Amino acid sequence: MDKAALTIRRDWARVEVTEIPALMQASSSQVSDVTAGAAILDLALRRMAGPERMAGLALPIMTSVDDNLAPYAALSVIKPGDLVIVTCTGEGKCALLGDHIIGLYKNAGAAGVLVNGFVRDLDGLKKLNFPVFALGTSARAPSKRGPGTVGVSIAISTTTIQAGDFIVVDEDGAATIPSTNIHNLEPKLDALFTQDRLIQDRVASGATKPTNFESLLSQAGVHWIT
Repeated sequence: MDKAALTIRRDWARVEVTEIPALMQASSSQVSDVTAGAAILDLALRRMAGPERMAGLALPIMTSVDDNLAPYAALSVIKPGDLVIVTCTGEGKCALLGDHIIGLYKNAGAAGVLVNGFVRDLDGLKKLNFPVFALGTSARAPSKRGPGTVGVSIAISTTTIQAGDFIVVDEDGAATIPSTNIHNLEPKLDALFTQDRLIQDRVASGATKPTNFESLLSQAGVHWIT
């Protein structure tokens, strides 16, 4: 038999993130703040369809340029709550996913789809009312030859994503938390939520400067001119 075109991980541990409210309500910016920016995926994502936020556990997929055999194969291991992340080995011209396969992901209980590449069938995607973020669109159809991997770690920019890592994506960007660190961030997020509420309350009350405004300028040093 020739070398297999696909490598698929059958299963992996999944944290019950619905029991961690802080994670399920955190924005990508808030996750960035509590990780000093280390969690951010450096992607110029656009919301293509569905709600403006999605969060779930990573189902990482690596596919060949202009090919989507691996994304289809992921239907054999996907579980409810998985957030499908598709990237490829280089820059291509074809859409990696369309409304058919994304509709199947939705039916399987996926939390959403992030594509480090192009999608197509926007009209169909919008009818699904399912969160999809991608770099853009292309009308070109991909092949289905492989090779590719499913459930195996992938790298996007300088970030490695493992199966089961927590992912949150919104219109600010995308952030990831390693599965081993998910519980450690809950108290930090709770503290940040409190801080953010105080800031929002000050703005709503009519404040025109932050509380640390004078010390901020003093520490930086200002040369006033007239």
